[in-house]
Amino acid sequence: MTIKKLKNTASKLLKCGSNKIKINPIYYSFLKSENNRKKIIDLFKKRIIIKKTIKGVSSYRKKLRKAKKQSGLKRGIGRRKGTKNARKKYKILWIHKIRNQRKLLKMFRNKKQFLNYKILLNKVFFFSKIKGNFFSSTKHLLEHMKLSYN
Repeated sequence: MTIKKLKNTASKLLKCGSNKIKINPIYYSFLKSENNRKKIIDLFKKRIIIKKTIKGVSSYRKKLRKAKKQSGLKRGIGRRKGTKNARKKYKILWIHKIRNQRKLLKMFRNKKQFLNYKILLNKVFFFSKIKGNFFSSTKHLLEHMKLSYN
């Protein structure tokens, strides 16, 4: 059996193309006498006939890009396609801000850390101001609380 025919039979057995089959050149004279499919499988197990690995697309550049994006690069104005709201919803930002402020108020109300904590118990005073978007952040809320106690 010629080397070309041997490669074709091996490729059918190993379910790949004939270009993916590699035969060790030391055994060429020995392989010319082989014409049995079972013997070819045995030669594959003995690593005389080798199936080359499939060369895939490297993900190295993708990982580099991801790392740069996480560090804050590649996010400039030229890269953006959606509107500011499409990229990060105003409503979700609002929800997070309100939840943080309410959580802070509830924490102070439960701990009763301030002397005039009765003002905090009055929900209408602070909670309604939070709902009305009076405070820009939790820091602003804390400053306002300190001013109202002094």
